[in-house]
Amino acid sequence: MRKILVYISFLLTCSTSFSQITVNLDQEKGVFKVPCEVNGIPMKFIFDTGASNVTISITEANFLLKQGLLTENDIKESVNYQIASGQIDEGTKVILRRIEFEDIVIENVIATVVHEQNAPLLLGMSAINKLGKISIENGILTIDKSTEKRKALSQRKFEEKKAIDWINYRFEKYRIDEEDVLVLQEFNEVVSIKGAYYLSGVQIIKSSKKKTFQKGFFLPLKKIRNIEFIQKESSCSLKIETENEEAAIIIFDIDQPQDKRAGKELILLFDKSIDVEKSMPDIIKSIEYLMYLYKEN
Repeated sequence: MRKILVYISFLLTCSTSFSQITVNLDQEKGVFKVPCEVNGIPMKFIFDTGASNVTISITEANFLLKQGLLTENDIKESVNYQIASGQIDEGTKVILRRIEFEDIVIENVIATVVHEQNAPLLLGMSAINKLGKISIENGILTIDKSTEKRKALSQRKFEEKKAIDWINYRFEKYRIDEEDVLVLQEFNEVVSIKGAYYLSGVQIIKSSKKKTFQKGFFLPLKKIRNIEFIQKESSCSLKIETENEEAAIIIFDIDQPQDKRAGKELILLFDKSIDVEKSMPDIIKSIEYLMYLYKEN
């Protein structure tokens, strides 16, 4: 079953594109400078891969404080730092909530306030490391966003797997397994089909009285309108509906996956014992979490 769904997912999944960003740096007296906004205030930093942290002087720090753009919660402990001459000076560690330049936004950056009024502003590695892979050639900074995006995508797939594994455990634990009927269900993974995200899965109903019913499905995560449990005397049904009753769920026979149809709702079945541990709200929350993970393309 899983192999069939993975194969179809592979055929329908669109590859994610990664982009590069270029920034023109100003060269002054042998150093590269980049205009930035720190918490909304324009500043000009030396792009310094040799500095461990972003550095600002006490002048900029006091201005940010007076404007309410640097709060007590942003000010951390005193720190010692070493200047180019080797001298050890004292500074203050702070968190800069937002640094912007060009179309790039870096958030929650560790910085050091130098206790001097005319200390240079350095864009150090505490900010640069958040950019991803970089290179500088002829005064042009090139940022390869693929590394950063891949990390984000990897984290999202990790969270997705945890949620799906949790739901699948409940599918197995509370499956209907009676003398005349057996229901097998599982979610597979989230796949991209024509730019939209779908949660793939399978449902098999084996009955001693009827033909075995096997179907695969793709739930459009951005078009789910309602998720609810309906309790019956002998079982519980989880009904998932698309918005405005739109027929957007892709449903197909596992034996003939090329024959697809669109549905407005999907019904998943559980044994009535699911109510004993009060798992129903958590199953709904887990599906809603998957919707949240893929709320934007």
